[in-house]
Amino acid sequence: MPILPILKPTGTTEGVTIYELAARKGTTSFLPGTSDETYGYNGKLLGPTIRLRRGEEVEIRIHNELDGGQVTNVHWHGMRRIAASADGPNNDIPPGGNFTSRFTVNQPAATLWYHPHWANTGFQIYKGLAAFLYIEDEHSDTLALPREYGVNDFPVIVQDKSFYPDGRLAYMTHPDEEDRMLGDHIFVNGVFNPYLEVPRGMVRLRLLNVSNARRYDFAFEDGRTFHLIASDGGFLPAPAAVTSVSLGGAERVELLVDFSRDAPDARVKLVSRAFETWPNERGPIVLVDGRPELSPNAVGNPFAVMELRVARPGSSAGIPRQLVEPDWPRESAARVTRTFRLNDTGKPTINGLRLDMKRIDADVKPGATEIWAVINEDENFPHTFHVHGIQARVMDRTIGGMPVPLFPMEAGPKDTVLVRPGETVRLLGHFDELTGLYMFHCHVLEHEDLGMMGTFLVAPPGQRPADPPAHGHGR
Repeated sequence: MPILPILKPTGTTEGVTIYELAARKGTTSFLPGTSDETYGYNGKLLGPTIRLRRGEEVEIRIHNELDGGQVTNVHWHGMRRIAASADGPNNDIPPGGNFTSRFTVNQPAATLWYHPHWANTGFQIYKGLAAFLYIEDEHSDTLALPREYGVNDFPVIVQDKSFYPDGRLAYMTHPDEEDRMLGDHIFVNGVFNPYLEVPRGMVRLRLLNVSNARRYDFAFEDGRTFHLIASDGGFLPAPAAVTSVSLGGAERVELLVDFSRDAPDARVKLVSRAFETWPNERGPIVLVDGRPELSPNAVGNPFAVMELRVARPGSSAGIPRQLVEPDWPRESAARVTRTFRLNDTGKPTINGLRLDMKRIDADVKPGATEIWAVINEDENFPHTFHVHGIQARVMDRTIGGMPVPLFPMEAGPKDTVLVRPGETVRLLGHFDELTGLYMFHCHVLEHEDLGMMGTFLVAPPGQRPADPPAHGHGR
């Protein structure tokens, strides 16, 4: 498994750290004897990990080197308290163009990521435009956790892809893929069926689901217990012992896995376990002897993701008893409750509407605390719901008015949540220090591209923009 490089700054100016990031095309061989055009940041596929610290002021200079007339941009997914003017969805970059994103990191330690957020988001991410963004702070510095990048602290991007017989990437080629892309090969950091050499000790895995529409239930083939230590937006209050973790699109989690009792040459498989699905979620369809059949790697089927090989001595550090208590907003401070109904019968919509960038769907007061109730009205498909600019607390989940358990990782801050058919998920969010026009949307990437999004404006009363930014969202 390749270890994604760390992006090094190109300099500093008056205390501002400067980074250079270019979206460009390359060629990648995914399967033996074949190759195809792919996209990457500062390379041919995926991109470098950006490592920032709380309180750091940064300037990231983004260049669009994709030829063929493609517009792109960069969304700092999970970034909290960031002005809309510094985030990608409001700042399209034309072919050959540039955009400078300047902001101060103002949130706790977390594992975030960055990716395009334009009209063809699904295609550009599928081709490879995605990478990690780490944030560290004074609390993460003091925790006894594996932190040697690529040695005992590993970035793990999981993505599915499909191929034509000649090895070229196939995107949205089957009638079953009208509004979602499901691949039949599972890749980790851009490699099919990879192995990772790990130390014989404690290992930290940062998992990110970059798949367009697929969800996973990650576990180890031998059923071993591991510990969740962080979710989308930062640490849990304390490690949670589990044997599996479910991730929808764009969700992240940090795991601690103890290999200290494994033999020096042990091989352990990370898998996706079998799990219950809904009719419209199953897929993809593949051809077997010329006949269309459900892929062995269909959503909900068990399959291997990667192999971990215990190959060298490591630290025997234990599991911390406590981590970091999230700085939750007070529920009593919430003065507004909003409802967002997700529906994909016909065209994907939220509250019956597709995205219109000239329409503001919600006016939010700066510094407000609000409750957002997200309801999945679909009977046959789960959606993931993402809110820009904040990290929220998952208050509760109900199906048919009856409470259902939260996922263990929801003890930590979340920017993206899975909402199952018939389910209502209530989020508590504080819109602190935000200014400008932000978005909420389904993170099934093709649903996003089809306009399953809305906007919310954070501005003092009476300060609506005369002309909201116009760009290519929705198709």
